[in-house]
Amino acid sequence: MDRDDNVVRPVLRAMRNGRILSTFPDVRARVAGRTVRFLGGDAHIPMGIALFARLAQVPIIPTVATRVGWARHRWRTFDPIYPDPTLDRDEDLHRMTQAMMDVFDRLIREEPEQYFWFNGRWILDPLPPKRPVAPDVTLDSKASTGD
Repeated sequence: MDRDDNVVRPVLRAMRNGRILSTFPDVRARVAGRTVRFLGGDAHIPMGIALFARLAQVPIIPTVATRVGWARHRWRTFDPIYPDPTLDRDEDLHRMTQAMMDVFDRLIREEPEQYFWFNGRWILDPLPPKRPVAPDVTLDSKASTGD
């Protein structure tokens, strides 16, 4: 997600007006995030979900879709995780993120066959940032197309 205020502010406004922001909490990120317990190990999880919840003053509602048969799914929602404005910001972000990951940890342990990780989670360090391409570098169109 672009961290530009031009993106964040409309999302926060929409959330404050009752719209829902849906995201995957377990995606490996290029930023360090915070370390939380997950599936018996330590995982670096970005704090974005918790940060949006705290800034918009809305709860995180853990939700999961479980496959039931070939073309049917069961949706389940779990207890909301509310921001606590009395806590230090970083403490609250960590608390909410850990609570959210605890829900998913329990669900995965109950039905591990329902869970598939699309990226390399158990390389626990964050991905290194992409290096910017030098401004004077150009790509040869023939080399890039294989002609």
